[in-house]
Amino acid sequence: MADTNASLPPMRLGEIVLKTARYDELKAWYCLMLDHASPFEHVVNAPSPRAGAPTRMCFFRLHTEPPFQDVVAVFEVPGIQKEPGDDPGLHHMQLRNASIGVLQERYRRLRMLGVVPHRAMDHGPSTSLYYRDPDHNVVEIAASNFATLEETLASLASESYLRNPAGQVIDLDSWLAA
Repeated sequence: MADTNASLPPMRLGEIVLKTARYDELKAWYCLMLDHASPFEHVVNAPSPRAGAPTRMCFFRLHTEPPFQDVVAVFEVPGIQKEPGDDPGLHHMQLRNASIGVLQERYRRLRMLGVVPHRAMDHGPSTSLYYRDPDHNVVEIAASNFATLEETLASLASESYLRNPAGQVIDLDSWLAA
């Protein structure tokens, strides 16, 4: 019998999969957001696909460290609503950048392509830019405001963070100039 008290290694995120009726739009948007020229794409050729089954899929591999990989995928599922609703489901996904400098450069590049955030926040421990894809899913791209875990933990325990964990709205022009 298995020892249910034994520690297991922590799991890691493997995939975030979005289903859509706007496959071509989402694929193009995520190509820009994730800086991928060509994701791995698959067309399902099932003779009689079951209801709700995807007909096209694309996979954006963000990081691979065998046996793990980080993937954002888009599945075309015919027959679903084209307009988002207020039903329970994904609130947002966060993609981390290596530093504030990388986050700023990614923002500049996306802005030049016409992809702009709907909200920008300094949360204290991190800075986040929030984007909406064509299906209105929220994609947060973020970076730590601190170089060490100790500094980040101190920020999380600070009185200012505990009073306002949402943080402060960022003026993006001032943020880039700083």
